Amino acid sequence: IGTNFVPSSRLQCLFGSIVSAASFLNSSALTCRAPAAVEGVVVLQVSNNGVDFSGVNEESDFAYTNARLLLTALVPSTGSMTGKTLVHVHGSGFAASGMQCRFGAQISEAISISATEIVCQPPSSQTELEISVEASTNGIDFSASGLVYRYVKIPRAVSVTPNSGPDLGGTFITIHGLDFPDTSTLACRFGDEATHATWISATEVLCMTPPHVAGIASVSVSLDGSEVDG
Repeated sequence: IGTNFVPSSRLQCLFGSIVSAASFLNSSALTCRAPAAVEGVVVLQVSNNGVDFSGVNEESDFAYTNARLLLTALVPSTGSMTGKTLVHVHGSGFAASGMQCRFGAQISEAISISATEIVCQPPSSQTELEISVEASTNGIDFSASGLVYRYVKIPRAVSVTPNSGPDLGGTFITIHGLDFPDTSTLACRFGDEATHATWISATEVLCMTPPHVAGIASVSVSLDGSEVDG
């Protein structure tokens, strides 16, 4: 990004002392492919004629890093079509800031937790489907880890058997409903408290009640312990 670029056959970028051909986009933007180099910071300059290069300032520095992005896991790897599920992406080579996630073709900003974890919010989807997930430190060069995120409908609980138990908890109950996905993060919610759900089928899960004050608690099924139907 700059000013006064012209569509010249000799348009070039200079990474330190290494020249790379440039492609003209418009008078304020062009593209260059960074040549291979050792880790470190080099000055990036531009020339319209291959002879006279731009001046040097702090904003023209280009940083080479040896960190290779590798994604190893998505938690959860299944979420609702609303796009409200926060996805923790685990891997290596993550930067402290400026990270981005790509779900299919859509790019979103990521929150950096550490060098091995970032948090991303997927876009919404109109259908149930699976899409690839990758990450980038610069919004251009993305990982190629092959991880997949699955969109599903929000589960709906219809009935509970049995529908009562001691306030100490420990009662195994079967929840009947619709759209229960077979995922490790599937949970049952008793009021505000979530417990692990054992998937039986798309219409049935098994849960154990937690301790609760005597009274009625709403029961629902969640993809990740938080988002529920309605």
